[in-house]
Amino acid sequence: MIKTLSTNDIVNQTQAGNQLSINAVTRGEINHVVFAYGDNYEFSHSERAAPYAMSGDGAGDFNAVSYLASLGEKHIRATAYDSNGTVISTQEVTLFISDTATESITPIEVEASSVLGNNGPMMAFDQNHGTRWESVHDASNQRVEWLTMDLGAMYYLTDMEILWETARSNDYEIKISNDGVAWQSVERISALAHSMIYMMR
Repeated sequence: MIKTLSTNDIVNQTQAGNQLSINAVTRGEINHVVFAYGDNYEFSHSERAAPYAMSGDGAGDFNAVSYLASLGEKHIRATAYDSNGTVISTQEVTLFISDTATESITPIEVEASSVLGNNGPMMAFDQNHGTRWESVHDASNQRVEWLTMDLGAMYYLTDMEILWETARSNDYEIKISNDGVAWQSVERISALAHSMIYMMR
């Protein structure tokens, strides 16, 4: 059976060639693995010997140059067969094609639960480490403060970097939303011990 199926989470459109590969880790008796891809899985590539991997080299069954021609989500399915041609297991993996390897996104609108002085919420995103958003101080530490940002469009987010000053929150949560109404928690941090945290999602 296919134990794991992995690939890059996000791929630059220029990363054609052997930089794009999909790997299937198997266990048990496997005769061959068929990788299917395309809008309707209309293309396929068969591997009959371990390690079972499909690498895009711009030639053969899997033409990475063509596959990376359009942006957005790509779905790849790997199916393991036994010697009789019977399906043993199937797994799918999703990757996202972007036009840049890394893209820093600046929000179009920012709101905060409170502001102290002139340290408004947009200062949290001005790329200046000498400025900051500052909320109202609470000696009892009972206030729940929040900061929201509207990115203006749908994005596939991979990293988030937060640079705290000395007066930082020890406990916080990161949530995402498609409509600003329904929120999904993606990370909860407790007892933060460092002023900087780098997160991969």
